Formats: sequence, structure tokens, C-alpha cells
Amino acid sequence: MGKVFPAGLKVVLDEPTGVGPDLVYVSAARMHHMRRDGYYGPPDLVVEILSSKPQLDRILKLSKYAQAGVAHYWIVDPEERVLDVYRLEGGRYSRVIELRDQAVFTPELFPGLAIELRELWV
Repeated sequence: MGKVFPAGLKVVLDEPTGVGPDLVYVSAARMHHMRRDGYYGPPDLVVEILSSKPQLDRILKLSKYAQAGVAHYWIVDPEERVLDVYRLEGGRYSRVIELRDQAVFTPELFPGLAIELRELWV
């Protein structure tokens, strides 16, 4: 299907804009954008885990990823135990779902996968 990359992968969205997401998923069909020094172009999915500057992920990165054409964006808030799932529609993100605590997440991007959120919070 594709490959998941942990933090540390440089993602270049356009010439002046490079970001370092917490998790990145790139489908097999898009792997041709991978170079020795990072991934060039919008990946299929970016996951950010909130830290001390949540406005960076919720506002600035959300806008950058949408403008670049990243189709799926998930924001994980371990402190509040919340997963926000966004999908790009018409150049803007729409929140698909907000899941809390013990919910089970079945992402449309990965049919058949079920993620028990309680496993994320330990």
C-alpha cells in the first residue's frame, strides 16, 4: 500500500517550505517523489502530535498542508486524549470526525484498520 515514516523525514511542500511532521504516510503510487534527502510534494497523510505550541499544528501547519494539497491530516492531542481527523475538500480541510478517549478509529484511508485510541494514551 505504501510506507509510514516517523519524525525526522524532511517533507518539501514547495521550494521555500519544508516541514518535519511527526508521522507521514506515502502511498506506493506517490513514492516516486522520495529522494535521498526527503520527500518532495504533498504526502497522502500527515499526522501531528500536539506539544507546547498547539496553534502551530492547528492553524499554521493546517493551512500549509491544505495549500500544498495534503489529502489527509490528523492531529493527535495526547493531553486531552483527542484525535481530530481532517480531509482536504476543495482546497480546504473539513473535519471528518473528532474522536475522544476510548473510541475506535477506522480511517477511510486504510480500509480494514481499526485503531483503539486507548492504546495511544498509555
